[in-house]
Amino acid sequence: MSAFENQVGDFFSEPPKDDPDRGVEAVCSLHESVRKGVYMITDKNTHFFVLGLAPNAARVAVRFWYVATVPEMAMRFDQHFEDMKIMHGSREKDVLSLFRLLVSIAVHGKSENIPPNLAGDTMRAILGGTPYPATLLQAAVRRNRAEQNVTYPRAALIKASLSQQ
Repeated sequence: MSAFENQVGDFFSEPPKDDPDRGVEAVCSLHESVRKGVYMITDKNTHFFVLGLAPNAARVAVRFWYVATVPEMAMRFDQHFEDMKIMHGSREKDVLSLFRLLVSIAVHGKSENIPPNLAGDTMRAILGGTPYPATLLQAAVRRNRAEQNVTYPRAALIKASLSQQ
């Protein structure tokens, strides 16, 4: 198992309470290794597979299936975090999980209010290196208007969405 495979879960999940900097450390390690070409050398021919599933009544539906090499995936993940970079206060985290980004656009900040299919569409865009879904930008702007407040996660989403256009 490669270092990338061990860290991929830390890139997009909420860090554990006992190690709140784990995600930041994983992303910093990713940035550094992509810039230095470490993944290019050690995992050059290793393929990375991602299967996206979604519940569908009493069945499970395949949402997406991606196959790429570890360097390709590392570069796409690095690009995502680079796109999300924005100036923020000292109390804010440098790296936001995908869950935290999606909750920021949900009504009342509740995960059950995340628009349907948005998580899968966003992950598909990250994996494919394609622009974020337009619905992500629209949801961030709508939430800012509704709350009359621009938060750091929503500003990062808006910046990333516009920079890929």
